[in-house]
Amino acid sequence: MADLSDLSELEPGANDPVSSGDDEIRKSRLHTKNWAFVEHHLTGQHKFPTGVTNPGAGLVNRLFLNTAQEVIVRDDGSSYRLLRTNQLKDSFDGASLALTVAFQDMVSVTVDMPTDGRVIIFAGIGVSIPATGRNLTSVTLRVEYDGSGVNANQSTFLPDVNMVLACSGFWTLISPSTGSKVIKLRAAVLTTPTGTYSAVNRQLSAIIL
Repeated sequence: MADLSDLSELEPGANDPVSSGDDEIRKSRLHTKNWAFVEHHLTGQHKFPTGVTNPGAGLVNRLFLNTAQEVIVRDDGSSYRLLRTNQLKDSFDGASLALTVAFQDMVSVTVDMPTDGRVIIFAGIGVSIPATGRNLTSVTLRVEYDGSGVNANQSTFLPDVNMVLACSGFWTLISPSTGSKVIKLRAAVLTTPTGTYSAVNRQLSAIIL
C-alpha cells in the first residue's frame, strides 16, 4: 500500500547538489498523491479502500469495504469486525414471576438513542396458566420508554386451560428523546387471580435505527 514512510524530511541534504531539489519535490508529490488516493479521490472526496477479500489485518481501526459481501469492516489489529449500522439490545429472564393487577417490570434494556433515531421493540412473556383457580380473562403488556408508555398496550385473552401461553407485542417509536434511555416491558393481569398466574421466559429486544 502507498505510504509516506520512506520520505525523509532531511533530503536533500545541505551538501547535496541543487539538482537534487527538484527530484525530491517530484518524489514528494508522487508519494503524497499515491498515499492520498488510498482513501480519497484526488478531487477531495473521501472513499474506503475496497476489494472482494479483506486485506491482512494489522492496522488498528482501518475501515475496508468488502464489495463481495457489501459490508464495511473494521480492522481490530488481528482480524476484521463487521461494522453494524444498527444497535441491537436484548434481554431475557427465564425466572418465574407471579402476575398481579398492578403493572410489574418484566425485563429492561438500556439504549443510547441518537438524534432522529427510531426504535423497533419486540417483547413478550410466557404466561403459565394454573391447573386450578383459573379466573382471569386477559394479560396486558406495556412497553415504557424513559418512563412513558409507548403507543397502545397489547392485551391477550387467557384460555381456561392449564398451559403456558405465549403473549407478545410489537412497538415502534420515531424520533424519541435522545441519550441513554431505559426501555421496559411491564405486565399485569385484568383481575386479581385466585390461582398463581406466572410470567416466564420474559424477553425484550430493541433495534435502534
